Amino acid sequence: MKMTRKELLARGRDYFHRFEDSRWMHEAERFLDDEGKIGRVLRYMPGMLRKKAFVPVVKDLILAYLYVSDVVKGQYKDFSRGKLLLLVALLAYVVSPFDFVPDWLPGAGLLDDAALVGYAAHLADKELQRYYRWNRQHRKGDFDVQIPAE
Repeated sequence: MKMTRKELLARGRDYFHRFEDSRWMHEAERFLDDEGKIGRVLRYMPGMLRKKAFVPVVKDLILAYLYVSDVVKGQYKDFSRGKLLLLVALLAYVVSPFDFVPDWLPGAGLLDDAALVGYAAHLADKELQRYYRWNRQHRKGDFDVQIPAE
C-alpha cells in the first residue's frame, strides 16, 4: 500500500492526536536524560531509512535524525526544547516495533510511522529549516548518513 506525501500528512494528523497523549511524548524527556536510551534510538535509525514505507518522507526522517543527533552531541545549541522533545519522541516511536500499528504487520505496519514522520516534520518545519541552514553553514552541507544494506 503506497501512499503519497499528501495522503501521509492527512493520516499523520490523525495519528498525531493519539501520539500527543501517548507515552512517547512523555518518555521523550527520559530518553534525553539517559545517554543509553537516546544512543540506542540513534543507532537504530539508519537501518529504518531503507524501509520502503519511508520513501515519501525519507528526507524528513534523515533531517530529524541529524537534528536530534547534533543536539545530543552538543554541536547544535540553538534549538527549541519543545521541537526537540517532539522529534525525540518521533524517532523513538519509529524505531519501536510496538506502536499504534505493530511494525511486523505486513503492508500497514510502517504506514503509521511514515504518516507520523510527515506530520511531525510539518509541525517542526521552521525549526528543521533553521537547523538545515545551520548545518549547511557549519558543515558545508555534509548530510552523509550511512544506510546499512538489507
